[in-house]
Amino acid sequence: MSSNPREKALTRSIELRKILGAKADDTCEVDFFFYADQIDDALDLMNTLRKMNYIAECHRSDKGSENFLITGNTPLMNMQSNEMLSWSNHMDDLAAEFNCKFDGWGALVETGDISNKK
Repeated sequence: MSSNPREKALTRSIELRKILGAKADDTCEVDFFFYADQIDDALDLMNTLRKMNYIAECHRSDKGSENFLITGNTPLMNMQSNEMLSWSNHMDDLAAEFNCKFDGWGALVETGDISNKK
């Protein structure tokens, strides 16, 4: 296993998805989360994500906060480890380009009855 913390976390997330019933070749929309200190940076990133056909919104991270949160989701994408790692690294690069921080991602797993899964 890699010593890269992002790759370790991604591998663990993919393993947990499998435990919950996701298949290796599943596709799904992926939710994403970015933070920005400046509204202009946040809006520029949001617009770039929209040009990639992602749904993206920008708002204050908390009431009274000076930080901005950019959230949204991708179109359906493949959830295989290598592709997710590549996508995650690309999100890191985009965040850096716009002076933002990529805070992670999430994806829904349709679990059904998982009581007998191991």
